[in-house]
Amino acid sequence: MCSGNIRKEIDDFVYYCNENYNKDKKEEFEHILVEDINDRKDRILLWEAQNGNDVAKEYFILDKMDYVRILTSRDSDIIAFKSRGLDDDDLFQTGIIGVLDTIKKYDFRTNVKVSTYLTNNVKFSIRNMYRQYGLISISREAGSIYKRCSEKISLIGDYITKDDIENLSREIHVDAKKIEFSINAVKSRSNICTINIDGSIECDVSAYEKYNMKTYRDYLEKMDDYYEYISIIQEMKKLSKKEYNIIKGIYIDDRTQKDLSEELNISVPAVGKIKKRAIEKMKRGLL
Repeated sequence: MCSGNIRKEIDDFVYYCNENYNKDKKEEFEHILVEDINDRKDRILLWEAQNGNDVAKEYFILDKMDYVRILTSRDSDIIAFKSRGLDDDDLFQTGIIGVLDTIKKYDFRTNVKVSTYLTNNVKFSIRNMYRQYGLISISREAGSIYKRCSEKISLIGDYITKDDIENLSREIHVDAKKIEFSINAVKSRSNICTINIDGSIECDVSAYEKYNMKTYRDYLEKMDDYYEYISIIQEMKKLSKKEYNIIKGIYIDDRTQKDLSEELNISVPAVGKIKKRAIEKMKRGLL
């Protein structure tokens, strides 16, 4: 977490820059001096960072660490990756890549807040890094089209419009529907391996190992359940005929004690006692 002292340093740095921008050439900094105070702070840090100020770059990263931690622990799309073997640290560290990408690429459009751009970058970084969780599903053609499109415009976030796609279609001479399909295929699929444009198969080793470990753990859990089930069945065979019928009727056939009491011509409390006695016998056998 960002300490109070660091936050004061960041605020002092931003205040100093803000005063200089206002004092020097206001028109030159209109794209930075926006009305939203938080967005202005972000824009100042990014402007300084993009112009070679390493202190501003460090401040921006430190200032956004808590936000990335919150986003990766609460956003439903990101949380879904946890069920595939990833933990909070994996997601957080990958999310920081989105922060670095924001520093490098943010273009200071007045209609896009830094926080919006940053959120899309963080989410994209995680989806892009861990899309290998799944099966090979992206064709070479789709990969090739996506690469050609990404060289022309930014595909970060959800800002690509139908007009953008139509313009791309005319520029690279590819059907608009194919472009839309290719972008969706690459950005939304979850793959454990990806097919490169030259036809080779590429796989992230650490991600693949995590995926395999998750699969192996799931297998062990299922086998444990299976062997436990077999052991119980073996112990059931050691019961008397009446005990066996009652245990099987209640726990396998899902019948009621009343129903069994009528079939066996005994009272309901008697069925309960036999069930209890049979369970104790089976427990001793399973120890």
